[in-house]
Amino acid sequence: MLSKFMALAAATLVSLPVSAFPAAAHTPAAATTLPLTTAVERLPAASESRDGYHRDLFTHWVDADAR
Repeated sequence: MLSKFMALAAATLVSLPVSAFPAAAHTPAAATTLPLTTAVERLPAASESRDGYHRDLFTHWVDADAR
């Protein structure tokens, strides 16, 4: 009896994430065809941020000109 309960509980837990969201929520946006230059111009640009970057963590990178 306990194994049937466990199987039912497992099946319920597995199916919850699938049934919790309606299929319409995953409808992809309509595709748009653009010339490459226009598409590149529309890409968002931001200032460079090196927060969290530490060069010492990448010891396999070789700086051949020692800059």
